Amino acid sequence: MNQPDIPKRFRLTLDFAVSINDEILQTSSDEDELDDDEKKALQAQRALFKGLLQNEYGILDELLRKRILEETRFQADYEDLKQLFRVRDLTDELLLEPIVDSLSVEDQTYFQEASEEDKFEDAAGEAIYAIGVDLEAASLTEIEGEE
Repeated sequence: MNQPDIPKRFRLTLDFAVSINDEILQTSSDEDELDDDEKKALQAQRALFKGLLQNEYGILDELLRKRILEETRFQADYEDLKQLFRVRDLTDELLLEPIVDSLSVEDQTYFQEASEEDKFEDAAGEAIYAIGVDLEAASLTEIEGEE
């Protein structure tokens, strides 16, 4: 049965919860105990944080994107993604077993013999590798009105 060569497109979306802690803007009871250098540093950090929150140049948005990408690098490794996508940890041979079992006896025998010789990947290669995945682009998009 010939299937038309219709491309299928998939989009990977990773959702992150972003929080902004504004405690630096709150006056604490022990600020009077800070030395002059510490007070100067605190004042400068508060001013920088306020400027960042104003997002006048889109810098807060860019910083959030940067933090998200950093978090992705550390948190979304292959094993985590497999678990999140509920991808079973199966070889192609085991994954394709139900299909092989539904084939004609002659075709089943072909794959069974290849399997016994540890050559299933070679025997099924044309079918398995007919499905390709290429990274075309990466983007971070703002989603408005959704939670």
